[in-house]
Amino acid sequence: TSGSFVFTDPGSHHPITVWFCRPPALATNTRIVFVMHGSDSQTARQACDLAAPYIEPFNAIVLAPQFAEEYFPGDAYMFGNMIDADGNLLPKSGWALTAIERLFDMVRDEMGLHRTEYDIVGFSGGAQFVHRLALFVPEARFRRAVAASAGRYAFHSWSEKFPYGLDGSPIDRMQLPKALSRDLVVLL
Repeated sequence: TSGSFVFTDPGSHHPITVWFCRPPALATNTRIVFVMHGSDSQTARQACDLAAPYIEPFNAIVLAPQFAEEYFPGDAYMFGNMIDADGNLLPKSGWALTAIERLFDMVRDEMGLHRTEYDIVGFSGGAQFVHRLALFVPEARFRRAVAASAGRYAFHSWSEKFPYGLDGSPIDRMQLPKALSRDLVVLL
C-alpha cells in the first residue's frame, strides 16, 4: 500500500506532505524508516518509490516527508530549519529536525506500533538533514541514521561557526559525547 497524507507539524505549523509505503499487513513490531529527500523536495515521492521493494522483507513502513520550498526555503530544510534567513537560531520546537520525532509519534500511535526507535536515511540534502539530526538532537529516537553524499557538513569543531561547526550552535560540550555515541553511518 502506498500514498500520501499531510502532517501539519505542531512545532512549525507548516504542512508536510508525507509519502508512504507499507506492507499489506502490519504487526506491532513493524519498523518505521524515514527516507529524506535531496535538496529538491519533489524527490520525496521518488525516495519512497525506491524503498518500496524492501518494505515487506524488512517488515517496515517507509515515510518520506516532503519539506516544501514554500515553507522551508533555500537551506532551511537541509539545515533542519534551525536558523532563520538572518542566521539566528530558531526555537527547537520549530525545527524540522524535531518534526521527525513528532511525525514518528503520530504514525506509531495511529498504526498501533510498539517500536520505540526508527531508522532514517538521507541522500544529498537529506544527508545534511540526517547528520544534523544526529548531532543537534542527541535525544532523537533513531536506532540508526545514514547520511549519504551530503554536500556540506557540520563539523565537530568549536572553532568553526554554526551551521558548519559548533561555535554558536545549540549543542554544548556536555551533550557532544552523547551525540557522537549514536549509530550514524556517513557514506561518501
